[in-house]
Amino acid sequence: MISIVYIVQGTMNSLDVPDDELSDSEQVLINNIPAVSLFRDVLFTRLFKTTRNTSILTGAQKTIELLEGHPVRFYELIRLEKHTFFLLRDALCERKLLKDTNRMTVGEQLLMFLHTIGHNVRNRVMQDRYQHSGEPISRHFNNVLDAINGLRDVCITDPSNKVPSKILGDARFYPYFKV
Repeated sequence: MISIVYIVQGTMNSLDVPDDELSDSEQVLINNIPAVSLFRDVLFTRLFKTTRNTSILTGAQKTIELLEGHPVRFYELIRLEKHTFFLLRDALCERKLLKDTNRMTVGEQLLMFLHTIGHNVRNRVMQDRYQHSGEPISRHFNNVLDAINGLRDVCITDPSNKVPSKILGDARFYPYFKV
């Protein structure tokens, strides 16, 4: 019988063994190498899972660290001053646009959202920073985005189309603001 090692290594083609000299079981094994390989990969990834998120700080602890930390560091990371962050968080909670979940507070959801849009950070980076998998990060991002959109009528006003007189009367700006 031909050794399994030769089959797994893919060296069966280099053996000078005609197909008619192989037994039926050997031929079936050779024909099913891709299936065996797939089964092995699935089996090992399911049985021997290892944790990817291994940081000492959980997402909640990271949130507390940021909220209780230095205001300049908070501003550089979140692109918002702390008091403004708290006002936004409270406005979202009061209007019931956003609420705590079993595993994530409104503050953590909002921090992840603001960090993502403030620095154009990808989901994978947020997974590592806040120690959550990709699905909750995406779900909470979309929830916060919908909640912010819900504040549009209350807090966000469209700019007026009126051109200031200083700009309107200056010839340097005339090509851009023809009346």
